[in-house]
Amino acid sequence: MAENEPFQLRMIKLAVNGAQDAQGFNQHITAAHSSFLLSSQGEKDPDYALAVPDGRRRPMVQQAMAKYEAAQAKKRGER
Repeated sequence: MAENEPFQLRMIKLAVNGAQDAQGFNQHITAAHSSFLLSSQGEKDPDYALAVPDGRRRPMVQQAMAKYEAAQAKKRGER
């Protein structure tokens, strides 16, 4: 990379960014980030419906993992 022409590298970067923008990448990232911020703020509400789990998982992730683990246990015949 260091031996490449800086102008050509910049032009390649612009072309890749333009292609991703045309595919909606920028809009997707903006929308996903907005949803993340709103979700984070909603979880801080004292009346939030889900209990905040201990550890690093967010409440909705914890709920999804609990459902997944229950389904896996059911497949194995456990309860």
